[in-house]
Amino acid sequence: MRLEQHVIVSDMHAPFHDIPLILKVCRFIKDIQPKGFILNGDGVDLYSLGRFNADSVEKLRSITLADEYRAANSMLDAFDAVLPAGCVKHYLYGNHEDRYFRELERGDRGKYGSALVSPTVALRLTERGYATHENYRQDFVLLGSHLEVTHGIYCGVHPAKKHLDEFQGSVIVGHTHRFQTHNVGKRAAWNFGYLGDTTSPGFHYEPRTVRDKWTQSFGVVSVAGNGDFWVEPIQVHNGIFIYAGKVY
Repeated sequence: MRLEQHVIVSDMHAPFHDIPLILKVCRFIKDIQPKGFILNGDGVDLYSLGRFNADSVEKLRSITLADEYRAANSMLDAFDAVLPAGCVKHYLYGNHEDRYFRELERGDRGKYGSALVSPTVALRLTERGYATHENYRQDFVLLGSHLEVTHGIYCGVHPAKKHLDEFQGSVIVGHTHRFQTHNVGKRAAWNFGYLGDTTSPGFHYEPRTVRDKWTQSFGVVSVAGNGDFWVEPIQVHNGIFIYAGKVY
């Protein structure tokens, strides 16, 4: 049986991404040479546009929008360097990329000058060959016959179950930084974790008791010609993950 593999990563939150882990994921990508690559939202944090916690923004006021885009571009450079020629690439916006649109709605944009550009433009996604999906609440990438990949919109205690209940179909989401799965018959939901650096002050808007529940993970989806698919979540422990017997 011939299978096409797709690597799905989510929630790096550059410049607060875990750089050593990202480089290991790049080695993994180089090893398996996937047919597809999906960056499933919150690739860049846009912390400088955030309103989540004004005190935390003040503490990191030295981080500019240009700094964030520079870090995210460096991360994308690393991914693009190992993705094979012809790889189908998707970049889905998450709620953090959506901060750009929310800032536009505020109407007070003069203070940014030419620096306030969209993630699509700043990260050169079109030039890089990514199909870009900017509506994080609506957009998804379909794998196989019925597996939707989307950033996710629900949190709560059981986000995988909530997404399955609401979507009424198999789905992979990120968003919560936690790892969960939930199955009902032939339908299932996977909540992949994140690839951020938990120790980064960029995540200190959440208390330690919340951050301790976050899980670094990503995944691979193998798709057969008849539309069947198999989801392989890959969890990271102490900076290490294992796939097909190989330690990264």
